[in-house]
Amino acid sequence: MEQDGEVYHFISREAFERRMKRGDFLEWAKVHNEHFYGTLKQPIEDALAHGKILVREVDVQGMHSLKKIIPSGHIVTVFLTTPSWEVLRKRIQRRHHESDEELKRREESYKKEMQDAGNCDYIVHSFEGKIQEMVEEIEKIIEKEA
Repeated sequence: MEQDGEVYHFISREAFERRMKRGDFLEWAKVHNEHFYGTLKQPIEDALAHGKILVREVDVQGMHSLKKIIPSGHIVTVFLTTPSWEVLRKRIQRRHHESDEELKRREESYKKEMQDAGNCDYIVHSFEGKIQEMVEEIEKIIEKEA
């Protein structure tokens, strides 16, 4: 289960909408037709100003937003995916029970996102039991592009 402050910071919808209106986000998206996700500008701008290489996990909507803002020579996109919807469905169901309606919504999102895979610089597959190999593949991409 995701915990506040580990990978994500959870705030109320109202707080998120206030921050959107203020322009605090570099990118934001409504995902699966119900949840808002976004990347705050300030930490990214601060890190770039100090010459750091950043790795961010965003969905395809976020990727498109970032590609509009960040010059092409300064952004590399890696699309992480499973070998198939069936593999992803099984992983989702192992984590927690989802309704048939939610699984259908996620399947539609998966199909749409797979259509965007070709817009990324790299595609990396997440195979069952092969997380270390996936990490190593991503590290090689970072080393090559840095």
